Amino acid sequence: MVEVQWRVTGSSDQILNALYDVANNEKLLAPTYIGIKALPKKRRKKQQDYEISMDLRGYRALPMRELKARTEQR
Repeated sequence: MVEVQWRVTGSSDQILNALYDVANNEKLLAPTYIGIKALPKKRRKKQQDYEISMDLRGYRALPMRELKARTEQR
């Protein structure tokens, strides 16, 4: 099991693409926390930027039997 923290900033379209990429990843990634906040708007930018922070738990090399056992423990 691997625990990681990601922080992504960008437009709403970029944030949405990042979420789709995580959801469609072949590795099993389970979010334990997702937070989204609007960043202060910059004067010359037309679009609002956002920041998403994610805590993810990855189960890369575990067999399905062990994954099920870990889920049932919680």
